[in-house]
Amino acid sequence: MKPILTLLLAWLVPGAGHFYLGKRRQAWIYFVAITSTFLAGSIMAGGRNLWYYQYMASFYVQMLAGGPSLAVLAWQAGQPYVPAVGRVLDAGRLYAVVAGLLNLMVILDALGPVLGAGEGKESAC
Repeated sequence: MKPILTLLLAWLVPGAGHFYLGKRRQAWIYFVAITSTFLAGSIMAGGRNLWYYQYMASFYVQMLAGGPSLAVLAWQAGQPYVPAVGRVLDAGRLYAVVAGLLNLMVILDALGPVLGAGEGKESAC
């Protein structure tokens, strides 16, 4: 298994790293959970959750969601910048940030076996 390929697949499509490793059931669960969370947040925010100029830190965390964030970013490219405010936008951005953080954990989980993490070590349990 190639770590770079696993990393790129896991970032681009949530769960694809696990699919590549043969963990098909986990892959589908991760894909549905992360993608639906990100898209729900984007819909709640009216697609304005990735405005770089307004919320730079959350932009980078949301980009960890991979493909879904690229799709929303591509859609946003044709939209005029309108400063966004409101509780619904904040909740939507929060959903998208959580999706990005979840995908980071899934990426690290997929890279563990590829990089040999935990091999040769005895379990504490």
